[in-house]
Amino acid sequence: MINITGNHDIGYGYDISQDRVVRWEQVFGKSNFISSMDIPSVEESSASENDTDSRRMQTSNNEENNRTSRSNRRLHLVVLNTMLLDGPSSDEDLRGQTWEFLQEASLLKENGPQDKIVLLTHIPFHKEQGICVDPPDIHFNWDNTIIEQTMLTPNTTQWILNTLRPDFVLNGHDHYGCDVVHTLHHDQDTWIASAIDLPYPTPTPSSQDVQEGEVEEEDEEDEEEDEDEETKEQIKPARRVREVTQRSMMAEFGGYSGLFEIKTPVNNNEGDELEFHYTACGFFNDLQVWIVIVTDLIVVVLWFLFGLVHLITSSLTNSGQAGRKIHALPSEKQKLL
Repeated sequence: MINITGNHDIGYGYDISQDRVVRWEQVFGKSNFISSMDIPSVEESSASENDTDSRRMQTSNNEENNRTSRSNRRLHLVVLNTMLLDGPSSDEDLRGQTWEFLQEASLLKENGPQDKIVLLTHIPFHKEQGICVDPPDIHFNWDNTIIEQTMLTPNTTQWILNTLRPDFVLNGHDHYGCDVVHTLHHDQDTWIASAIDLPYPTPTPSSQDVQEGEVEEEDEEDEEEDEDEETKEQIKPARRVREVTQRSMMAEFGGYSGLFEIKTPVNNNEGDELEFHYTACGFFNDLQVWIVIVTDLIVVVLWFLFGLVHLITSSLTNSGQAGRKIHALPSEKQKLL
């Protein structure tokens, strides 16, 4: 089990202390750590699923070398305490330790360029207002320590995306949840977050759309091919990182959890990429809550009306009986006289 510390566990920057961090780590584990595992190759995945002996077969030395190089790739789960990133904080030593850990984690991609990193945090990355329900907002104490924040600062966000280079980011904190894609184009130096993953345009051949039976001159075709090659070299694919903010498990937000899967695609012969899948799972329906609330209100109102009617009826009955007794007394005295 992986536990990620948040503001309800150790607080924000202004009230974080060594005692709180130690108390958390004694019960739930380290607040900053890396869990790594080997990425199985396509051949290994297929063999385990089909239960065949193809995993043990070696058809050539090239296939063996490719299998070895692919199996050396690793998947790293980086758990990061984002409560101690932006500052200053009440304990700068703790914040310094967090940044030292982040510096060490940034070496993962340098030592293994083909490795994959899944970043698990509590506070989401910075996004412009309107992309998620919660806007970027930070409240500071009188000594400039952070009292509350909805997102990390832009500088911290850009540093993590550029230096740590995660392939997938999963976090929480925003009760409403959010699903965005951070994109870095080849001609830009700033990551841009968007709620919709728009496909990046790729170059298309500039040859004629319709062939009318006439054969083009060879020199013209060569010039068009050269132009296409230059266009492809100039336009590089954009880098994208998906960030999923888990919606709250509270009943008023639908009682959500999430299913996160990492798969090795069997149709990828090179096995260079992994598939990251996230599915939001809601275990609670607001309709059920409102049915219970409205039913309770109706029952309370009915009981109140029943009690009020009973009280009024009893009062009227008692008043009528007392009036009849008062009118009956003179007639009885007259009979006695």
